[in-house]
Amino acid sequence: MPGLNNDVLLEVMAASCRKERARLMATSRALYSHGARHLLRETPHIQTEQHLISFLAFLSAQPDCCSKFLRDLEISDSIWSSPACVQLAEVLSRASGLQCLTLNGKSYGLGPTVFQTLAWAAIASLQDLRLCNAYETCLDLLKHHRSRLRRVVVDCPPNFDETFFNDLPDDDDWTEYHPVHVLQHSAPTLEELCITGWCTHIEVEPSPDIIYPRLRTLAIQYASLPLTLSLIRAYPNLEHLSFSLRHASRDEIEEYRLWNLNAQFLAGGTWRHLRAFQGDLADLYVLGLACPIEQVTLRMPAVHLEWPGVQLLDPVLAEARPRHLELDGWPGDICGPGGDGKFAVFRGEAASRLETLTIEGSLEGRDHVDIDVRAVLDDLLGSLKHSRLRHFALNIYTEHIDPTSGVKSDVPLGAAEQAALDLDVEAALRRFVAAIPTLQTAVFSVQVPRDRLMTRRAVLADGHIRFEEERKTLWNAPRPTGEYLDS
Repeated sequence: MPGLNNDVLLEVMAASCRKERARLMATSRALYSHGARHLLRETPHIQTEQHLISFLAFLSAQPDCCSKFLRDLEISDSIWSSPACVQLAEVLSRASGLQCLTLNGKSYGLGPTVFQTLAWAAIASLQDLRLCNAYETCLDLLKHHRSRLRRVVVDCPPNFDETFFNDLPDDDDWTEYHPVHVLQHSAPTLEELCITGWCTHIEVEPSPDIIYPRLRTLAIQYASLPLTLSLIRAYPNLEHLSFSLRHASRDEIEEYRLWNLNAQFLAGGTWRHLRAFQGDLADLYVLGLACPIEQVTLRMPAVHLEWPGVQLLDPVLAEARPRHLELDGWPGDICGPGGDGKFAVFRGEAASRLETLTIEGSLEGRDHVDIDVRAVLDDLLGSLKHSRLRHFALNIYTEHIDPTSGVKSDVPLGAAEQAALDLDVEAALRRFVAAIPTLQTAVFSVQVPRDRLMTRRAVLADGHIRFEEERKTLWNAPRPTGEYLDS
Protein backbone atom coordinates (compact mmCIF):
# COMPACT_ATOMS: atom_id res chain seq x y z
CA MET A 1 0.00 0.00 0.00
CA PRO A 2 2.35 2.75 -1.21
CA GLY A 3 1.86 6.23 0.15
CA LEU A 4 0.24 5.21 3.43
CA ASN A 5 2.12 5.89 6.65
CA ASN A 6 2.47 3.31 9.40
CA ASP A 7 -0.24 4.84 11.57
CA VAL A 8 -2.78 4.37 8.79
CA LEU A 9 -1.53 0.85 8.08
CA LEU A 10 -1.86 -0.04 11.75
CA GLU A 11 -5.49 1.09 11.63
CA VAL A 12 -5.99 -1.06 8.53
CA MET A 13 -4.35 -3.97 10.31
CA ALA A 14 -6.66 -3.57 13.30
CA ALA A 15 -9.72 -3.91 11.05
CA SER A 16 -8.36 -6.82 8.98
CA CYS A 17 -8.64 -10.58 9.32
CA ARG A 18 -5.82 -12.60 10.84
CA LYS A 19 -4.22 -13.63 7.54
CA GLU A 20 -4.27 -10.06 6.25
CA ARG A 21 -2.68 -8.85 9.48
CA ALA A 22 0.11 -11.39 9.06
CA ARG A 23 0.65 -10.28 5.43
CA LEU A 24 0.89 -6.63 6.50
CA MET A 25 3.37 -7.50 9.25
CA ALA A 26 5.69 -8.96 6.63
CA THR A 27 5.90 -5.65 4.73
CA SER A 28 7.95 -3.63 7.23
CA ARG A 29 9.86 -3.89 10.48
CA ALA A 30 7.67 -1.24 12.11
CA LEU A 31 4.46 -3.10 11.29
CA TYR A 32 6.04 -6.37 12.39
CA SER A 33 7.00 -4.98 15.79
CA HIS A 34 3.55 -3.47 16.41
CA GLY A 35 1.45 -6.09 14.67
CA ALA A 36 1.57 -8.69 17.43
CA ARG A 37 -0.91 -6.66 19.46
CA HIS A 38 -3.47 -7.03 16.67
CA LEU A 39 -2.54 -10.55 15.64
CA LEU A 40 -2.94 -11.89 19.17
CA ARG A 41 -6.17 -10.01 19.80
CA GLU A 42 -8.08 -13.05 18.52
CA THR A 43 -7.51 -16.25 20.46
CA PRO A 44 -4.82 -18.37 18.75
CA HIS A 45 -6.04 -21.92 18.11
CA ILE A 46 -3.27 -24.51 17.85
CA GLN A 47 -4.52 -27.68 16.14
CA THR A 48 -1.41 -29.49 14.90
CA GLU A 49 2.28 -29.72 15.74
CA GLN A 50 3.04 -27.67 12.63
CA HIS A 51 0.76 -24.93 13.99
CA LEU A 52 2.55 -25.24 17.31
CA ILE A 53 6.03 -24.90 15.78
CA SER A 54 4.93 -21.86 13.77
CA PHE A 55 3.33 -20.30 16.85
CA LEU A 56 6.41 -20.89 19.02
CA ALA A 57 8.69 -19.41 16.37
CA PHE A 58 6.54 -16.28 16.27
CA LEU A 59 6.52 -15.88 20.05
CA SER A 60 10.23 -16.63 20.43
CA ALA A 61 11.06 -13.90 17.92
CA GLN A 62 9.17 -11.38 20.05
CA PRO A 63 9.29 -12.53 23.68
CA ASP A 64 8.06 -9.15 24.96
CA CYS A 65 4.95 -9.36 22.79
CA CYS A 66 4.19 -12.77 24.23
CA SER A 67 4.18 -11.33 27.71
CA LYS A 68 2.24 -8.20 26.76
CA PHE A 69 -0.38 -9.29 24.28
CA LEU A 70 -1.01 -13.04 24.61
CA ARG A 71 -4.12 -13.21 26.79
CA ASP A 72 -6.02 -16.28 25.51
CA LEU A 73 -4.81 -19.53 23.98
CA GLU A 74 -6.69 -22.61 22.73
CA ILE A 75 -4.86 -25.86 22.04
CA SER A 76 -6.41 -28.96 20.52
CA ASP A 77 -5.19 -32.31 21.77
CA SER A 78 -2.43 -33.82 19.66
CA ILE A 79 0.52 -36.14 20.21
CA TRP A 80 3.42 -33.73 20.03
CA SER A 81 7.13 -34.43 20.11
CA SER A 82 8.95 -33.99 23.41
CA PRO A 83 11.16 -31.12 22.15
CA ALA A 84 8.08 -29.15 21.07
CA CYS A 85 6.51 -29.65 24.48
CA VAL A 86 9.68 -28.56 26.26
CA GLN A 87 9.87 -25.44 24.11
CA LEU A 88 6.18 -24.76 24.77
CA ALA A 89 6.80 -25.01 28.52
CA GLU A 90 9.66 -22.51 28.27
CA VAL A 91 7.61 -20.02 26.25
CA LEU A 92 4.49 -20.29 28.38
CA SER A 93 6.46 -19.90 31.60
CA ARG A 94 7.37 -16.39 30.35
CA ALA A 95 3.81 -15.56 29.22
CA SER A 96 3.02 -13.42 32.23
CA GLY A 97 -0.07 -11.96 30.56
CA LEU A 98 -1.73 -15.26 29.59
CA GLN A 99 -5.01 -15.43 31.50
CA CYS A 100 -7.20 -17.99 29.69
CA LEU A 101 -6.12 -21.42 28.41
CA THR A 102 -8.44 -23.89 26.67
CA LEU A 103 -7.26 -27.47 26.09
CA ASN A 104 -9.68 -29.06 23.69
CA GLY A 105 -9.19 -32.79 23.13
CA LYS A 106 -10.79 -34.24 20.01
CA SER A 107 -10.05 -37.92 20.52
CA TYR A 108 -11.82 -40.01 23.13
CA GLY A 109 -9.00 -42.54 23.05
CA LEU A 110 -5.99 -40.38 23.89
CA GLY A 111 -5.15 -37.92 26.60
CA PRO A 112 -2.28 -35.43 26.79
CA THR A 113 1.25 -36.67 27.27
CA VAL A 114 3.23 -36.07 30.43
CA PHE A 115 5.38 -33.55 28.57
CA GLN A 116 2.29 -31.59 27.52
CA THR A 117 0.97 -31.63 31.07
CA LEU A 118 4.26 -30.21 32.34
CA ALA A 119 4.15 -27.51 29.68
CA TRP A 120 0.67 -26.39 30.64
CA ALA A 121 1.40 -26.57 34.37
CA ALA A 122 4.27 -24.13 33.85
CA ILE A 123 1.90 -21.21 33.30
CA ALA A 124 1.79 -19.07 36.44
CA SER A 125 -0.51 -16.25 35.34
CA LEU A 126 -3.67 -18.17 34.37
CA GLN A 127 -7.01 -17.18 35.82
CA ASP A 128 -9.29 -19.22 33.55
CA LEU A 129 -8.57 -22.86 32.64
CA ARG A 130 -10.88 -24.96 30.46
CA LEU A 131 -10.24 -28.66 29.91
CA CYS A 132 -12.47 -30.31 27.31
CA ASN A 133 -12.41 -34.11 27.01
CA ALA A 134 -10.23 -34.25 30.13
CA TYR A 135 -8.44 -37.47 31.05
CA GLU A 136 -6.40 -38.52 34.08
CA THR A 137 -3.35 -36.49 33.06
CA CYS A 138 -5.55 -33.39 32.85
CA LEU A 139 -6.67 -33.97 36.42
CA ASP A 140 -3.01 -34.32 37.37
CA LEU A 141 -2.40 -31.01 35.60
CA LEU A 142 -4.97 -29.39 37.88
CA LYS A 143 -3.29 -30.85 40.95
CA HIS A 144 0.15 -29.52 40.00
CA HIS A 145 -0.82 -26.22 38.43
CA ARG A 146 1.05 -23.16 39.68
CA SER A 147 -1.63 -20.56 39.01
CA ARG A 148 -4.25 -19.43 41.47
CA LEU A 149 -7.24 -19.93 39.20
CA ARG A 150 -10.50 -17.99 39.32
CA ARG A 151 -12.53 -20.07 36.85
CA VAL A 152 -12.20 -23.77 35.94
CA VAL A 153 -14.19 -25.78 33.40
CA VAL A 154 -13.56 -29.55 33.24
CA ASP A 155 -15.46 -31.69 30.75
CA CYS A 156 -14.65 -35.40 31.15
CA PRO A 157 -15.43 -37.74 28.22
CA PRO A 158 -18.57 -39.91 28.45
CA ASN A 159 -16.68 -43.15 29.08
CA PHE A 160 -14.33 -41.75 31.73
CA ASP A 161 -16.26 -43.30 34.61
CA GLU A 162 -15.69 -46.77 33.16
CA THR A 163 -12.09 -46.26 32.05
CA PHE A 164 -10.76 -44.44 35.10
CA PHE A 165 -12.95 -43.66 38.09
CA ASN A 166 -14.51 -47.10 38.45
CA ASP A 167 -11.02 -48.63 38.51
CA LEU A 168 -9.82 -46.59 41.47
CA PRO A 169 -8.81 -49.22 44.04
CA ASP A 170 -9.70 -47.68 47.41
CA ASP A 171 -11.21 -44.70 49.24
CA ASP A 172 -7.90 -42.83 49.40
CA ASP A 173 -7.71 -42.74 45.61
CA TRP A 174 -11.30 -41.54 45.35
CA THR A 175 -10.47 -38.78 47.85
CA GLU A 176 -7.33 -37.80 45.94
CA TYR A 177 -9.32 -37.30 42.73
CA HIS A 178 -12.27 -35.53 44.33
CA PRO A 179 -12.69 -32.01 42.84
CA VAL A 180 -12.32 -30.44 46.28
CA HIS A 181 -8.87 -32.03 46.67
CA VAL A 182 -7.66 -31.74 43.07
CA LEU A 183 -8.22 -27.97 42.96
CA GLN A 184 -7.19 -27.12 46.52
CA HIS A 185 -4.21 -25.06 45.30
CA SER A 186 -6.78 -22.59 43.96
CA ALA A 187 -9.09 -22.79 46.96
CA PRO A 188 -8.39 -19.19 48.09
CA THR A 189 -9.12 -17.69 44.64
CA LEU A 190 -11.56 -19.93 42.74
CA GLU A 191 -14.84 -18.17 41.96
CA GLU A 192 -16.50 -20.44 39.38
CA LEU A 193 -16.31 -24.20 38.82
CA CYS A 194 -18.06 -26.09 36.02
CA ILE A 195 -17.53 -29.85 35.79
CA THR A 196 -19.12 -32.53 33.60
CA GLY A 197 -18.76 -36.27 34.09
CA TRP A 198 -16.34 -35.95 37.03
CA CYS A 199 -17.37 -38.88 39.21
CA THR A 200 -17.31 -38.89 43.00
CA HIS A 201 -17.84 -41.86 45.28
CA ILE A 202 -21.24 -41.95 46.95
CA GLU A 203 -19.65 -42.91 50.28
CA VAL A 204 -16.39 -40.91 50.20
CA GLU A 205 -16.44 -37.32 51.45
CA PRO A 206 -13.63 -34.79 50.90
CA SER A 207 -11.78 -33.23 53.80
CA PRO A 208 -13.96 -30.64 55.58
CA ASP A 209 -10.81 -28.55 56.11
CA ILE A 210 -10.54 -27.58 52.43
CA ILE A 211 -12.72 -24.51 51.91
CA TYR A 212 -13.28 -22.34 48.84
CA PRO A 213 -14.45 -19.05 50.39
CA ARG A 214 -14.77 -17.10 47.10
CA LEU A 215 -16.56 -19.70 45.00
CA ARG A 216 -19.93 -18.29 43.95
CA THR A 217 -20.92 -20.40 40.92
CA LEU A 218 -20.94 -24.20 40.78
CA ALA A 219 -22.18 -26.30 37.85
CA ILE A 220 -22.07 -30.09 38.11
CA GLN A 221 -23.37 -31.98 35.08
CA TYR A 222 -23.70 -35.73 34.60
CA ALA A 223 -23.04 -36.05 38.33
CA SER A 224 -22.84 -38.92 40.77
CA LEU A 225 -25.34 -39.13 43.62
CA PRO A 226 -24.55 -36.05 45.73
CA LEU A 227 -23.46 -35.66 49.33
CA THR A 228 -24.88 -32.19 49.82
CA LEU A 229 -23.26 -31.38 53.16
CA SER A 230 -19.80 -31.91 51.62
CA LEU A 231 -20.61 -29.31 48.96
CA ILE A 232 -21.92 -26.89 51.60
CA ARG A 233 -18.76 -27.22 53.67
CA ALA A 234 -16.41 -26.83 50.70
CA TYR A 235 -18.30 -23.95 49.08
CA PRO A 236 -20.01 -22.13 51.97
CA ASN A 237 -20.65 -18.86 50.08
CA LEU A 238 -22.19 -20.40 46.97
CA GLU A 239 -24.76 -18.24 45.15
CA HIS A 240 -25.51 -20.07 41.88
CA LEU A 241 -25.90 -23.86 41.57
CA SER A 242 -26.59 -25.90 38.45
CA PHE A 243 -26.85 -29.66 38.99
CA SER A 244 -27.65 -32.58 36.69
CA LEU A 245 -27.72 -36.17 37.95
CA ARG A 246 -26.05 -38.90 35.91
CA HIS A 247 -28.51 -41.72 36.54
CA ALA A 248 -30.11 -43.22 39.62
CA SER A 249 -33.01 -45.41 40.60
CA ARG A 250 -36.07 -44.14 42.41
CA ASP A 251 -34.98 -45.86 45.62
CA GLU A 252 -31.50 -44.30 45.42
CA ILE A 253 -32.92 -40.82 44.90
CA GLU A 254 -35.28 -41.20 47.86
CA GLU A 255 -32.46 -42.60 50.04
CA TYR A 256 -30.02 -39.80 49.26
CA ARG A 257 -32.62 -37.07 49.63
CA LEU A 258 -33.37 -38.30 53.15
CA TRP A 259 -29.63 -38.65 53.87
CA ASN A 260 -28.91 -35.10 52.68
CA LEU A 261 -31.79 -33.57 54.64
CA ASN A 262 -30.76 -35.34 57.85
CA ALA A 263 -27.08 -34.45 57.39
CA GLN A 264 -27.88 -30.75 57.13
CA PHE A 265 -30.22 -30.94 60.12
CA LEU A 266 -27.68 -32.73 62.32
CA ALA A 267 -24.84 -30.40 61.28
CA GLY A 268 -27.01 -27.34 61.75
CA GLY A 269 -25.77 -25.88 58.50
CA THR A 270 -26.87 -25.20 54.95
CA TRP A 271 -26.19 -22.59 52.29
CA ARG A 272 -27.05 -19.08 53.47
CA HIS A 273 -26.43 -17.16 50.27
CA LEU A 274 -27.78 -19.48 47.56
CA ARG A 275 -29.69 -17.31 45.12
CA ALA A 276 -30.27 -19.50 42.06
CA PHE A 277 -30.69 -23.16 41.14
CA GLN A 278 -31.04 -24.77 37.71
CA GLY A 279 -31.66 -28.44 36.94
CA ASP A 280 -34.26 -31.17 36.66
CA LEU A 281 -36.95 -31.54 39.31
CA ALA A 282 -35.38 -34.82 40.46
CA ASP A 283 -31.98 -33.11 40.73
CA LEU A 284 -33.20 -30.53 43.22
CA TYR A 285 -35.18 -33.23 45.02
CA VAL A 286 -32.17 -35.53 45.60
CA LEU A 287 -30.01 -32.66 46.86
CA GLY A 288 -32.48 -32.14 49.70
CA LEU A 289 -31.56 -28.48 50.08
CA ALA A 290 -32.88 -27.04 53.33
CA CYS A 291 -32.52 -23.38 52.43
CA PRO A 292 -34.54 -20.71 50.62
CA ILE A 293 -33.52 -20.05 46.99
CA GLU A 294 -34.45 -16.78 45.32
CA GLN A 295 -34.59 -18.08 41.74
CA VAL A 296 -35.37 -21.67 40.72
CA THR A 297 -35.34 -22.97 37.14
CA LEU A 298 -36.61 -26.54 36.76
CA ARG A 299 -37.06 -28.97 33.90
CA MET A 300 -40.19 -30.92 34.69
CA PRO A 301 -40.43 -34.69 34.05
CA ALA A 302 -41.47 -35.89 30.60
CA VAL A 303 -45.17 -36.62 30.27
CA HIS A 304 -44.61 -40.34 29.69
CA LEU A 305 -42.69 -40.92 32.92
CA GLU A 306 -44.50 -42.35 35.93
CA TRP A 307 -41.59 -41.33 38.15
CA PRO A 308 -40.15 -38.88 38.86
CA GLY A 309 -43.47 -37.12 38.56
CA VAL A 310 -44.74 -33.63 39.24
CA GLN A 311 -45.67 -34.73 42.76
CA LEU A 312 -42.03 -33.97 43.72
CA LEU A 313 -42.60 -30.27 43.06
CA ASP A 314 -44.49 -29.61 46.30
CA PRO A 315 -41.76 -30.81 48.73
CA VAL A 316 -39.04 -29.18 46.64
CA LEU A 317 -40.72 -25.75 46.60
CA ALA A 318 -41.65 -26.08 50.27
CA GLU A 319 -37.92 -25.97 51.09
CA ALA A 320 -36.82 -23.50 48.41
CA ARG A 321 -39.78 -21.05 48.65
CA PRO A 322 -38.50 -19.11 45.61
CA ARG A 323 -39.40 -15.59 44.60
CA HIS A 324 -38.78 -16.35 40.94
CA LEU A 325 -39.77 -19.71 39.42
CA GLU A 326 -39.31 -20.90 35.85
CA LEU A 327 -40.72 -24.29 34.85
CA ASP A 328 -39.90 -26.08 31.62
CA GLY A 329 -43.03 -28.24 31.66
CA TRP A 330 -46.40 -28.22 33.38
CA PRO A 331 -46.46 -27.98 37.20
CA GLY A 332 -49.23 -30.57 37.39
CA ASP A 333 -50.77 -33.52 35.58
CA ILE A 334 -52.88 -31.76 32.98
CA CYS A 335 -54.44 -35.07 31.93
CA GLY A 336 -56.62 -35.10 35.06
CA PRO A 337 -60.20 -33.82 35.20
CA GLY A 338 -60.91 -30.12 35.66
CA GLY A 339 -61.12 -28.82 39.20
CA ASP A 340 -58.98 -31.63 40.63
CA GLY A 341 -56.40 -29.30 42.19
CA LYS A 342 -53.66 -30.19 39.71
CA PHE A 343 -51.91 -26.89 40.41
CA ALA A 344 -52.49 -26.85 44.17
CA VAL A 345 -48.76 -26.33 44.72
CA PHE A 346 -49.37 -22.61 44.09
CA ARG A 347 -51.90 -22.32 46.90
CA GLY A 348 -49.71 -23.29 49.84
CA GLU A 349 -46.70 -22.06 51.76
CA ALA A 350 -44.36 -23.23 48.97
CA ALA A 351 -45.54 -20.35 46.75
CA SER A 352 -45.98 -17.75 49.50
CA ARG A 353 -43.02 -15.64 48.34
CA LEU A 354 -43.57 -16.12 44.61
CA GLU A 355 -43.32 -12.91 42.56
CA THR A 356 -42.36 -14.21 39.12
CA LEU A 357 -43.70 -17.34 37.43
CA THR A 358 -42.84 -18.62 33.94
CA ILE A 359 -44.32 -21.85 32.58
CA GLU A 360 -43.17 -23.36 29.29
CA GLY A 361 -46.03 -25.81 28.74
CA SER A 362 -45.86 -28.33 25.91
CA LEU A 363 -48.73 -30.46 24.70
CA GLU A 364 -47.00 -33.71 23.80
CA GLY A 365 -47.70 -37.05 22.20
CA ARG A 366 -50.94 -38.99 22.26
CA ASP A 367 -51.51 -38.40 25.99
CA HIS A 368 -52.39 -34.76 25.32
CA VAL A 369 -54.45 -35.16 22.15
CA ASP A 370 -57.76 -34.73 23.99
CA ILE A 371 -56.67 -32.31 26.70
CA ASP A 372 -59.27 -29.70 27.61
CA VAL A 373 -57.05 -26.64 27.27
CA ARG A 374 -59.68 -24.27 28.67
CA ALA A 375 -60.11 -26.42 31.77
CA VAL A 376 -56.34 -26.43 32.27
CA LEU A 377 -56.30 -22.62 32.15
CA ASP A 378 -59.24 -22.44 34.55
CA ASP A 379 -57.44 -24.67 37.05
CA LEU A 380 -54.23 -22.67 36.78
CA LEU A 381 -56.09 -19.40 37.26
CA GLY A 382 -57.94 -20.82 40.25
CA SER A 383 -54.63 -21.70 41.92
CA LEU A 384 -52.99 -18.34 41.20
CA LYS A 385 -55.81 -15.91 41.89
CA HIS A 386 -54.78 -15.37 45.52
CA SER A 387 -51.07 -15.05 44.72
CA ARG A 388 -49.02 -11.86 44.76
CA LEU A 389 -47.41 -12.39 41.38
CA ARG A 390 -45.91 -9.35 39.71
CA HIS A 391 -44.64 -11.06 36.56
CA PHE A 392 -46.26 -14.01 34.82
CA ALA A 393 -45.65 -15.84 31.54
CA LEU A 394 -47.39 -18.90 30.09
CA ASN A 395 -46.20 -20.21 26.73
CA ILE A 396 -48.04 -23.20 25.22
CA TYR A 397 -46.42 -25.30 22.50
CA THR A 398 -48.38 -27.62 20.22
CA GLU A 399 -45.90 -29.01 17.67
CA HIS A 400 -45.40 -32.33 19.53
CA ILE A 401 -48.98 -32.90 20.60
CA ASP A 402 -49.46 -35.93 18.30
CA PRO A 403 -46.65 -37.66 16.39
CA THR A 404 -48.92 -38.17 13.38
CA SER A 405 -50.31 -34.66 13.04
CA GLY A 406 -47.04 -33.13 11.89
CA VAL A 407 -46.73 -35.67 9.09
CA LYS A 408 -50.24 -36.16 7.74
CA SER A 409 -51.84 -32.81 7.05
CA ASP A 410 -55.19 -34.43 6.27
CA VAL A 411 -55.58 -35.85 9.80
CA PRO A 412 -58.32 -33.84 11.57
CA LEU A 413 -57.28 -31.62 14.46
CA GLY A 414 -57.55 -33.24 17.85
CA ALA A 415 -59.54 -31.65 20.66
CA ALA A 416 -56.49 -30.00 22.22
CA GLU A 417 -55.25 -28.69 18.86
CA GLN A 418 -58.66 -27.25 18.04
CA ALA A 419 -58.93 -25.62 21.47
CA ALA A 420 -55.47 -24.08 21.07
CA LEU A 421 -56.40 -22.80 17.61
CA ASP A 422 -59.66 -21.24 18.85
CA LEU A 423 -58.19 -19.76 22.02
CA ASP A 424 -58.47 -15.99 22.34
CA VAL A 425 -55.10 -15.19 23.95
CA GLU A 426 -56.08 -11.58 24.71
CA ALA A 427 -59.25 -12.60 26.52
CA ALA A 428 -57.40 -15.34 28.40
CA LEU A 429 -54.72 -12.92 29.58
CA ARG A 430 -57.36 -10.38 30.66
CA ARG A 431 -58.86 -13.02 32.95
CA PHE A 432 -55.48 -13.55 34.64
CA VAL A 433 -54.90 -9.80 34.98
CA ALA A 434 -58.35 -9.31 36.52
CA ALA A 435 -57.85 -12.18 38.99
CA ILE A 436 -54.29 -11.20 40.00
CA PRO A 437 -54.31 -7.43 40.60
CA THR A 438 -50.60 -7.32 41.54
CA LEU A 439 -49.49 -8.24 37.99
CA GLN A 440 -47.22 -5.65 36.37
CA THR A 441 -46.11 -7.62 33.30
CA ALA A 442 -47.49 -10.76 31.72
CA VAL A 443 -47.20 -12.82 28.53
CA PHE A 444 -49.59 -15.48 27.28
CA SER A 445 -48.67 -17.19 24.00
CA VAL A 446 -49.88 -20.18 21.98
CA GLN A 447 -48.03 -21.87 19.15
CA VAL A 448 -50.47 -22.29 16.25
CA PRO A 449 -51.22 -26.02 15.82
CA ARG A 450 -49.45 -27.59 12.83
CA ASP A 451 -47.64 -24.33 12.12
CA ARG A 452 -44.70 -24.37 14.49
CA LEU A 453 -43.27 -21.12 13.12
CA MET A 454 -46.39 -19.10 14.00
CA THR A 455 -47.13 -17.87 17.52
CA ARG A 456 -50.05 -15.78 18.77
CA ARG A 457 -49.27 -13.74 21.86
CA ALA A 458 -50.87 -11.30 24.29
CA VAL A 459 -48.60 -9.02 26.31
CA LEU A 460 -49.29 -6.89 29.41
CA ALA A 461 -46.96 -3.92 29.76
CA ASP A 462 -47.43 -0.43 31.22
CA GLY A 463 -51.01 -1.29 32.18
CA HIS A 464 -52.09 -2.17 28.64
CA ILE A 465 -52.61 -5.48 26.83
CA ARG A 466 -51.56 -5.77 23.21
CA PHE A 467 -51.89 -8.62 20.71
CA GLU A 468 -48.95 -9.89 18.61
CA GLU A 469 -48.44 -12.46 15.89
CA GLU A 470 -44.94 -13.68 15.16
CA ARG A 471 -43.73 -15.89 12.34
CA LYS A 472 -40.22 -17.18 12.89
CA THR A 473 -37.79 -17.57 10.03
CA LEU A 474 -35.61 -20.64 9.70
CA TRP A 475 -32.03 -19.56 9.22
CA ASN A 476 -28.81 -21.50 9.58
CA ALA A 477 -26.01 -19.20 10.59
CA PRO A 478 -22.57 -19.94 9.11
CA ARG A 479 -20.24 -21.62 11.57
CA PRO A 480 -17.10 -19.60 12.38
CA THR A 481 -13.82 -21.20 11.43
CA GLY A 482 -10.67 -20.82 13.46
CA GLU A 483 -7.22 -20.65 11.93
CA TYR A 484 -3.79 -19.47 12.94
CA LEU A 485 -0.99 -18.00 10.91
CA ASP A 486 1.10 -20.76 9.34
CA SER A 487 4.32 -18.91 8.72
